[in-house]
Amino acid sequence: NTIVSQVTSLSFCLGDGIATAGATCVGTALGERRKDKAKGYVTRECERSFTVTLAPLGRQSMTS
Repeated sequence: NTIVSQVTSLSFCLGDGIATAGATCVGTALGERRKDKAKGYVTRECERSFTVTLAPLGRQSMTS
């Protein structure tokens, strides 16, 4: 039970960090008035955040 809780907590921390980095990149691109670049960051960071946050949870639930 403790291990599952720690894995869950870690996965959310990683996802949170990636989301913050993505928001920073999007803000920078919008500041440069590059909407195309900002859209690329949004797509890429959403995929990364999804993978980092949910992949460990999926693996954990499959092994339980």
